[in-house]
Amino acid sequence: MAFLLFVLGGLCVLVMGFAIQRGATCMVAAIAEVVESHKSNRLRALMEAAVWVTGAVLLAHALGLSMHVPGGFAISAASFVGGALLGLGAWLNNACVFGTVGRLGNGEVSYAASFPGYLVGTLLGVWVMGPVQAPGAPVDAPVLALALPIGAAAAVVILARIVPPLLRWGGFAQLWADLQRPAAATLVIGVAFVGCIFTLGFGWTYMDYFNGIARGQSPMAGGPLVLLLVLLLGAAIGGATKSGGLTLHPFEVKRALYCFAGGAVMAIGSLFVPGYNDGLILLGLPLLLPHAIAALVAMVATITVLKLADRWRASAG
Repeated sequence: MAFLLFVLGGLCVLVMGFAIQRGATCMVAAIAEVVESHKSNRLRALMEAAVWVTGAVLLAHALGLSMHVPGGFAISAASFVGGALLGLGAWLNNACVFGTVGRLGNGEVSYAASFPGYLVGTLLGVWVMGPVQAPGAPVDAPVLALALPIGAAAAVVILARIVPPLLRWGGFAQLWADLQRPAAATLVIGVAFVGCIFTLGFGWTYMDYFNGIARGQSPMAGGPLVLLLVLLLGAAIGGATKSGGLTLHPFEVKRALYCFAGGAVMAIGSLFVPGYNDGLILLGLPLLLPHAIAALVAMVATITVLKLADRWRASAG
């Protein structure tokens, strides 16, 4: 039974990687779109995904199903410092944790350097900071009191988004085409993320693998390396099934160095928060966890300022 659940969880991770690549899902890209084009399609899509995930989690919680609802911490200086470091690292990497997977799915092999950056940053952070301490007093998710109505409303909206296209002639083809749009892709990511929680028992992200190594856990404990490879496979399939197919871009040393540095800074920031931008967006924000809200505000503000500075330098040059 455990093996079957792991296989089902792996399928959810595969779908997540595919949707991340096809929808170009990334907080850095979302902020860049706002700054450069004054549009918020990607940003709205990320927020939508957070609502879908949380709605499903709350509904399951209200129905008494086995699903972990994470708690949070009171806001502290560490929340803002960690969020700012997440933003700085994402800017250096030119992609957040989600975006790195999408870039690799595009064939941009230089972004593979982000992974050793994550590991080195986590190792460095654990070595300098010692055992990670809770940054503030633990708090429960405030929205748990409204779990049933919020979860039911989210379930109705998700079904309304998915079922009608499937009932129409060519519905699957239309859904396939819709995955090019951020809103549809992030909906798929949200559903797959919830599938991971049901099957694996937690909302899996590939950063769990590097964090586990940094804390002395076996690299293969619980199969996180397998899930990481499956996630990348899903992203590669997403790139390969585009009209032009998957094209491998030449390895760029300068880009790889930025990716390594960005990954390391994001990893250190995650220890302060604690948490990475994907988990903060998909669960922390809509669950109204105080430390997640503070970290995301700091992260978005940091990326915005740095993107505005990039634009100013480009126009001045």
